[in-house]
Amino acid sequence: MFGMYSLWENRDSATHMRGLCRQLVSALARAVNVEIPESFTYASQTGWKISLPDADRYKRVIDAVSRFSCETMNLRAVPERELFDT
Repeated sequence: MFGMYSLWENRDSATHMRGLCRQLVSALARAVNVEIPESFTYASQTGWKISLPDADRYKRVIDAVSRFSCETMNLRAVPERELFDT
């Protein structure tokens, strides 16, 4: 949240929100790593790292992240092509 926690007036609320953010990012990382292994890694001192060594992996990770559902905390299925899609 890049410094926003220090501006939050209610400390309990800020702590709760920080926990929710951790849960969300952890679920996102697990879901993407199932499809694209070792894309997201966590180091305790530096935080999350996203590995994008080439354009193909960049595209695949962006596609997976865009399919992440906050409701199910998992990736949605790739939509099937319609009859008239090109």
